Amino acid sequence: MNIEKQIGFKAIGIYIFIILMIALALLYGNKLKQQIHHLQESITTQQDALMLTHELVSETGHLLLQTAPYLNTQDSTLITHFEQEVHKIDDLIKVLIEKNDTSAHELKQLSLLLHKQSNNMRSLQANLSKENPLDYFHSFQEQLQNLEPEFKESTHVEQDTVIKTGGHKKFFQRLREAFKAKTDTTLIIYSSKTDTLQVLRPDSTNILSKVDSIAQIAGQQYEQNIHNIRFQIDQFIQADREISAEISNLLIQIYNQTLTSIQNTINQSEIIIVKNYMMLVSGGITVLVLILILIILIIFDVNKGKRAKEKLRQVMDTRHQLLLAVSHDIKTPLNTINGYLELEQTDAQQHLEVSHLKSMQNAVGHIHALLENLLHFSSLEQGSLKLSMSTLNTKHLANELQAWFTPLALQKKLDLQFDNVEDCTIQTDVLKLKQICTNIISNAIKYTIKGWVRVVMEVKNSIFILKVSDSGVGIPADKIKTIYQAFVRIEANNTLSEGSGVGMYVVKGLVDLLQGEITIDSQIQKGTTVQIEIPVKQVNRQLPQGKKKVVVFEDNEPMKKVVEEMIKKLGHQVVSQDYNLIITDMEMNKLSGTEILSSHTNMPVILMSGHTDFTTEQALQLGFAGFLPKPFNIDDLRQLIGEEKTQEEDSFWVEEDEEIMEVFRQNAIKNQQKLKQMLELRNFKEAQAICHQMLPMFAQLGYPIEALKRMDLSRGKIYEKWTKDVQAIIDIKV
Repeated sequence: MNIEKQIGFKAIGIYIFIILMIALALLYGNKLKQQIHHLQESITTQQDALMLTHELVSETGHLLLQTAPYLNTQDSTLITHFEQEVHKIDDLIKVLIEKNDTSAHELKQLSLLLHKQSNNMRSLQANLSKENPLDYFHSFQEQLQNLEPEFKESTHVEQDTVIKTGGHKKFFQRLREAFKAKTDTTLIIYSSKTDTLQVLRPDSTNILSKVDSIAQIAGQQYEQNIHNIRFQIDQFIQADREISAEISNLLIQIYNQTLTSIQNTINQSEIIIVKNYMMLVSGGITVLVLILILIILIIFDVNKGKRAKEKLRQVMDTRHQLLLAVSHDIKTPLNTINGYLELEQTDAQQHLEVSHLKSMQNAVGHIHALLENLLHFSSLEQGSLKLSMSTLNTKHLANELQAWFTPLALQKKLDLQFDNVEDCTIQTDVLKLKQICTNIISNAIKYTIKGWVRVVMEVKNSIFILKVSDSGVGIPADKIKTIYQAFVRIEANNTLSEGSGVGMYVVKGLVDLLQGEITIDSQIQKGTTVQIEIPVKQVNRQLPQGKKKVVVFEDNEPMKKVVEEMIKKLGHQVVSQDYNLIITDMEMNKLSGTEILSSHTNMPVILMSGHTDFTTEQALQLGFAGFLPKPFNIDDLRQLIGEEKTQEEDSFWVEEDEEIMEVFRQNAIKNQQKLKQMLELRNFKEAQAICHQMLPMFAQLGYPIEALKRMDLSRGKIYEKWTKDVQAIIDIKV
């Protein structure tokens, strides 16, 4: 199993583990929520019970205080109020039992004691309400006072008597003496007479005995009642004390039980909180440890993958560097061969010799195209291909392509036509656009046995359109999409031409990089039409027409001479005054390109720069009329300033000019000596500036420039191996 799959499985494992943990956390959280809700309800219930207990204590205490007023007043309404309060407390006790059943027994005992107290008060009231015997006696006394005694007639002799009695006597004594002889009376008779009288009947004497009996009974009953009442009051007071004490104890027990229940609930909630906290902490630590273990394993695999990727990258870089080295090694002699071929074409007198030289030159161009395909293929695979914007004239591009492919078409007796080519200047990545056009036209010629190849090149609404049609063998409809794959070729067409199968792969990659579109319409044995549409920026540059008077600002003397020779080869004039066009370097010792631009506001200025990250768009935004990325050739310069020679153009090759080469060698040796000094001083900034000056000419002449490029691109940012790069530049033999 490869590293990517291992990492993928472990990542999936982490996701699954996290999902499980989330599910468990949700379940546990739901359970915890229920527990907390239950505790909240329990605490609320206990709080309600505590409030009710407070109310019960208050009501009971207030009720017990009502017994004393009753003993003082014997007011029966107090008993009624007492019983009502007892019923109210009974209702409160029922609610408390529902809230806190742990005190149900004590609450029931409290209710019984209160009812007992109520019964005692009722019993005492009943005794206090019994009939008083003295009341009966007083009633009988009133009846006696209203009684009229019965009399009978009798003869009575009346004598004058003097009756001497004792002191004043009470009613009962007088009543008794009315029926008894007076022992203490002295009767003195002076005279007498006989008279008939009414005499009280004898049975009236029974009243006295009855009155005595009633008085005795009433007194005894009264004394007994008073004794009973006193005894019952004493018992009531004693019972009241006992009941009050029991009630107080019960209330204390109930209150303490309520507080204990609340405290137990609080303790239980604290235990649950601590337990949940410990479970969460332990669970979280466990999850973190497991995730960390998986992450460590993934990091280990990632590092392992990085090492493998780095090793692969090193292999790819080595291959890419090999391709670059081989291409540069091949380009240098090819450039030399091509330069001499151009010179020989100028001097050749016979048409046969010219055609041979043209064939040789086309072969060299073909090798160039193959090398560019190879380099672009490698860069696309690495993902390191970047755009480098510059300007291009579509008319000049069409002329260049036509000059290149016409000999190939003539060899196969094909009619190569370039139609509707507009004379338009655009901004794009020129090298990549040329490679796209070259590959498509090359394929059209390769796979056309007889007939024609037509090329249409135009710019509409800032869209560059290349349409290449042929009368070739065509492509099967089911194979069109496959031709964009690397090393894929149509089997039926393999016999028509040799190839690597990377041409259309490179075309597709470059078109995508330029944010364009490619469409293919093909019919078997009828031909193929390939259309490319790439967004570009049209440039309206006001350069002087006709032969131009050009001044060159460049502090690198060899580079300045090369540019001036190119200008002369294109039929223009190099001057130091009365010029109408300026070509300047971006960075010089005394002046900069922007300063020259500012001082020549009414004159077109073309900028040269060796900075690979500087683009045509940036130059145009600054106000320059054009941009030449170093290194550039005479064709690049022709695209900008045009050509005024009418005869067959002379070829330009730097190596044929001994004066330029000598100046170059002297400057190169001088710069290498400066670099050696900067290396000893570890002065990176000055070394980088020297490398920036050296890069254009070294690139122009085909010398190794990778170290120079790295130094130039670093620009103020010291990198680890800069000393090795500087030493490699010093070791270049010029």
